[in-house]
Amino acid sequence: MNSNSDTPTIDPGRRNFLKNILPASFLCLGCKNLFAQAQSKETQPPVSEPGKDKFLEDSGMSYLEVFAIAFQYYYIPVMKQLAEQLGKEKFLEMLKKASSDATAESTKKMAQAFPSVDLTMMAMVYKTNSLFQHALCYDTIEQTHNVLELKVHECLWAKTFREVDAGDIGFAAICYSDYAQASAFNPKIKMIRSKTLMEGHEYCNHRYVMEG
Repeated sequence: MNSNSDTPTIDPGRRNFLKNILPASFLCLGCKNLFAQAQSKETQPPVSEPGKDKFLEDSGMSYLEVFAIAFQYYYIPVMKQLAEQLGKEKFLEMLKKASSDATAESTKKMAQAFPSVDLTMMAMVYKTNSLFQHALCYDTIEQTHNVLELKVHECLWAKTFREVDAGDIGFAAICYSDYAQASAFNPKIKMIRSKTLMEGHEYCNHRYVMEG
């Protein structure tokens, strides 16, 4: 909360963090409008309904705690129930497709706001995005006009899912859609990867190549 104003606001970094971390199903029920309304106190009327202010207060939670709440306490248990009811193999394939389709759609919309959709911009997103900076530990192995290769040593998504024996669900819901995200950002970008922390490997080897 802004201590210099009677109107509560959400810090842009925290707002973007929540928009990226929460499962898509959490955002489709009007939450996107909530985040949009919180962007600027100058363009929004003061909250006047009793009790509303507390909903916008800073929770003071760490990234680790928010990931646990967003995924471990509800999302993953629900996904495990669906896997049991539908059959794990069928469910994981459905989840891969659903996550890829949803990610591609949102990435295309996001990319419209960027001045360019090349690997330089992609590298900039990794370096400046608050969520990536707090949830990933990685090294840039190669960065040229046509290639961006990252070696991810730690990933909070992988840690969160693997702690509750849900790496397969995490891969289908989070990691698999990285391919769709790359091509949606720019159809000429191809993502190549053979290892992920989510699957139990020692690191993730993200390699993006600009083709054509």
